[in-house]
This record gives sequence, C-alpha cells and structure tokens, in this order.
Amino acid sequence: MEAEISRTRLGSYGIESMVFDGVMNIADGAHMHARLMVLPEDLDEARHILSTDAIDLDIGGAEE
Repeated sequence: MEAEISRTRLGSYGIESMVFDGVMNIADGAHMHARLMVLPEDLDEARHILSTDAIDLDIGGAEE
C-alpha cells in the first residue's frame, strides 16, 4: 500500500513510476517487498520528493 501511495505522489509531480510485486505481496501473504520503479533520469528528484514529508511541501501556495 505504501508503494502505491508513493507512486501516486510521484505522479502528482509528473514522475512516472510503476509498482512491481505489490499484488503478489497482498494476495499471497508473501514477505516480499513491493518495488517502486522510476526511470534513471527521474531517480534523484523522486528520492527528494519521497524524502520530504508531504505536509512540509508548499502545494498550491498553501501559505498565501
């Protein structure tokens, strides 16, 4: 579930990503971790976005 939330969050910044092994993880009760994949050229920006708490971001000029 966390990987899907992160995928949606990246998408809101225009970064395409995919989640692998997420369905298997839920359906089988497996202990595999879902993998969130981005293009190499988007990796640094994606890491920055995901390392920042969503509440700290100024989305849509919230302070105006």
